[in-house]
Amino acid sequence: MRRFVTVWLGQLLSILGSGLSGFALGVWVYQEQGSVTRFGLVMLCVTVPGIIAAPFAGSLVDRWSRRRVMLCADIAAAVSTSILLVAYLNDALVYGLILAASAVTSVAGAFQQPAWLAAASLLVPKRHLGRANGMTSLSTAMSGIISPLVGGALLVTTNLSVVLVIDLITFSFALGTLLMVRFPEPDTSDKPPAHPMTLLREAYEGWRYIRARPGLFGLLLFSMPFSFRLGFIHVLTTPLVLSLTDAATLGVVLAVGGVGMVAGSVFMIAWGGPERRAYGMLAAGAANGAALVVACLQPSVVLFGAASFLFFFSLPIANACLNTIWQTKVDAGLQGRVFGIKRLIAWLALPAGQLLAGPLAENVFEPAMMPGGGLASSVGAWIGVGEGRGMALMFGLLGIATLMLISIGVAWPRIRRLDIDLPDVSLADAARVVDVGASEAPVTP
Repeated sequence: MRRFVTVWLGQLLSILGSGLSGFALGVWVYQEQGSVTRFGLVMLCVTVPGIIAAPFAGSLVDRWSRRRVMLCADIAAAVSTSILLVAYLNDALVYGLILAASAVTSVAGAFQQPAWLAAASLLVPKRHLGRANGMTSLSTAMSGIISPLVGGALLVTTNLSVVLVIDLITFSFALGTLLMVRFPEPDTSDKPPAHPMTLLREAYEGWRYIRARPGLFGLLLFSMPFSFRLGFIHVLTTPLVLSLTDAATLGVVLAVGGVGMVAGSVFMIAWGGPERRAYGMLAAGAANGAALVVACLQPSVVLFGAASFLFFFSLPIANACLNTIWQTKVDAGLQGRVFGIKRLIAWLALPAGQLLAGPLAENVFEPAMMPGGGLASSVGAWIGVGEGRGMALMFGLLGIATLMLISIGVAWPRIRRLDIDLPDVSLADAARVVDVGASEAPVTP
């Protein structure tokens, strides 16, 4: 796993920097605009362009060097951050520019994620894929701790430009490790030149591969409601916590969630995951839903922090089990296309959640949970009334819906028996794999 660990370290630093700037920009936008809906539109721009680009990105990942794809994605994100920095230094940072930069970052992520997942399945022996996916979750977890803590402190003591400069420095480390490491790559020498119609047909091949395997298709359908739920969580977390406290304490609360994610990731790395990955995914999902219910019970920063710890502890376990299922059930030469289609279909519901969260919070749930509101005397007697309690109620309803979905997954054999009914692919035999070094020249593996 030496090569994987080397690249992972570079990506870890890059994720830390991106998390730092993402936190700082989110707080800056919310404080400048004062609107949950406008904050939600930023989250929408972080999501929708990447979803649209995902099928084409997946096809190109199968055609190109996965290392080269990751390099280009990191460079694009770095250029976007540089533009924001220059605009801020010249007092020209406006809401529309942040939306545009978020869209560029989203498209870069659409290439980065399938390339990294597909590369991992060739860099890492199958028996260690659970641990490798745990390490990937650990990167996000560490960002969840460090980014809000450092970002909150920097916003109080310095300004946004310092955060953006640190983000650019971390990009250089990610690029350096990618330039140093040789990646195994599937042989693409027999593929015709790429053009839009060819890419569209290849994206359709990814869809046909999933559709021909009922277990994978069922898993894809099962994932969509969780993406819808995640759209609400993305938009509501920052405003909900800021209704209870200030930006610095928000950083602390989010960091507690990051500690939970680190703990869950380390647990997954040490454990490697259950033999029945579907069972691990379902059990972690149940804990995830329970955490959302806990988060709504009282207007308490401490309680929200405890719920955040449980939510993020279970998240890397669920994600590692889910990613390992896809990596072990899909041929290596098709993983870019399949992962691109998976991203498109599973995440289509995410922007719907992001679009609905702000208007529902501002126009329905928040007024209903204010003193004298429609739900103040009923639900309010249990979870409290006042600013932020409408969003808290939304968290509770999301948690109940999550537990209901997990129950469906347990009862649905297509999900519960996926590890048994669909055999693993042989990653070594799925495609002729070549090593590609700094010169991009194929060599004998």
